[in-house]
Amino acid sequence: MVYSLDFVVRDYECDLQGIVNNANYQHYYEHTRHQFLLENNISFAKLHEENIDFVVYEKDLKENDLIIMCSDGLLDSKIENTNEKTYQFRNKTVR
Repeated sequence: MVYSLDFVVRDYECDLQGIVNNANYQHYYEHTRHQFLLENNISFAKLHEENIDFVVYEKDLKENDLIIMCSDGLLDSKIENTNEKTYQFRNKTVR
């Protein structure tokens, strides 16, 4: 399954050269994952009450194309169920 979400880069997310700060890529991906869960009626809070918690186990950020200030694009998350307790989100930035 692939879930996509539009995004806009804001000026405060960039360095003086107008390039997105690396930490913000992780924010974009986390936001996309959260929106996917909301749109599929999956509640973080409700799952937590049931002792089910989402944890980022591993992340590997590689960006081939720099995203620049005030640009927009699309984030694609490919969601795979790797075993009964693990889902993998493979994220890609598309401009």
